[in-house]
Amino acid sequence: MHLPDRVSAELLESWRRLADAVATELRAAGLTVARLDNGAPVQQGPTRGALVDVDPFHDGGVFVSWQSADEIEIAAMAAVEAGHVDDPAIQRSGGISHTMIHAMAALLTAAGFTVANTKSSDFRPLQIHVSRNTATQEGEV
Repeated sequence: MHLPDRVSAELLESWRRLADAVATELRAAGLTVARLDNGAPVQQGPTRGALVDVDPFHDGGVFVSWQSADEIEIAAMAAVEAGHVDDPAIQRSGGISHTMIHAMAALLTAAGFTVANTKSSDFRPLQIHVSRNTATQEGEV
């Protein structure tokens, strides 16, 4: 199995600073935020609400997703596992994520971040990619 190449230490550190700035902005808006590096929590705390993740590989960067409360996610996963693709629990979970992703994208764009939606066919559906903070020029080099 071949893993993708990691980015340089300098670029990775730049992405981490960008992710920290994104997390700070989302917290300022009143959201619960968890900062992740390659899917692992950076600090102790809940992993619900806005998830700000740094993917250290060449096609990576800073990604933001939404994780609803356990009862919503557990119900949706149970429906998926049972093969009930039309279950309202799946629609509810997806609808919440869709709404929150758009709201976070609007908040971040208004704060000077460059934000793009990911494609539904990507490994990161229902997420946004944050590539730069135009206020500080932090992000991609």
